[in-house]
Amino acid sequence: MQDSLKILESVNQFYTQSFNQLVMITVAVLAFAGVMMPVLTSLYQQRLFKLEHDDIKKQINAELQEELKLEMKKLEDRYEKKEIEHQKKIEELHSKIDLEIAGALAGSLHIQGNISLRNNNHFNAFHDFTRAGTGYIKANKEVNLRRVIHIIVKLCLPHLTGAQITSDDEHAEEYRVFITALESINQNSRYQDDLKRIKLEYRRAVERIAISKSA
Repeated sequence: MQDSLKILESVNQFYTQSFNQLVMITVAVLAFAGVMMPVLTSLYQQRLFKLEHDDIKKQINAELQEELKLEMKKLEDRYEKKEIEHQKKIEELHSKIDLEIAGALAGSLHIQGNISLRNNNHFNAFHDFTRAGTGYIKANKEVNLRRVIHIIVKLCLPHLTGAQITSDDEHAEEYRVFITALESINQNSRYQDDLKRIKLEYRRAVERIAISKSA
């Protein structure tokens, strides 16, 4: 009987200790769940938020970089367009200035040729008028060009000889330049008759050298 009581007491003590341990474990678990879980959850949420924040930041940076590239491209395109327009205006201005200079120089040579004619210096007059004609062609002054052609054909070449024409290479070259320039604007053959008359009178002047030698 006594042995049975000891056994019951041992069993009771075992269950009592086990129950106490269970209570302590339960309390510990509850304490962990009540204290540590919110902390861990908070840490996890913070970590997740940081990852999402970094991802959003990277996405925003990428979008900003792309937008910046697009804006830079637009600025470059606008600048390039303005540069082309500016360069075109400069070229047009240079072209206009070149035309003005060519016209002014041709006018001066025209006046100089008239002075040479008044002094009966037909050789220098021929040189001045051929250069003036080339200048008028560059300056698109066709009215003055036709006046110069008339003077060359009627007042200069008929008074020259082959000896005079061949005496100066520069004068001969200026004549060739003038003829080449006149041929370049001979669209629709509008200067065809003028070219024939000039070349005919020039050839006659060259032939006068033979006449002068045979005499």
